[in-house]
Amino acid sequence: MKILIKVLKGNDCWLEVNKDTTIKQIKTEAMSRLNISGPQQTLLLAGRPLIDENSVEFYDSIQEGTKLLLVIKKQEILNLNDELVKYLKKFYSDDTAQQLAKSFMIEFKRKTALLSLDDIERLASSDIL
Repeated sequence: MKILIKVLKGNDCWLEVNKDTTIKQIKTEAMSRLNISGPQQTLLLAGRPLIDENSVEFYDSIQEGTKLLLVIKKQEILNLNDELVKYLKKFYSDDTAQQLAKSFMIEFKRKTALLSLDDIERLASSDIL
């Protein structure tokens, strides 16, 4: 059967699926066809999120021509200093947390400025991040 995948404020595509196709497979195929990426995606059917591990057969209302909405949540970009201050406030006063974060950021910038590209690549590919 064919179903329509529509991206909120974006393109759409028709996908050929069968009763054993998982929601995860549908999302993967839709990403490929629509040339989109991002780890935070949700398929909606009548406003309800579909679970990746479930198959098409699990959802009785998915029939020929059903329209599913693909919602892509943009990855939130966090500020290291703000996140550090927020964490430190659990243990220290506001002023102390700000001072500690400021000192850390100065040292962090100084140390990272000394890294070579090889060091950065090694760090980026390690499991610590």
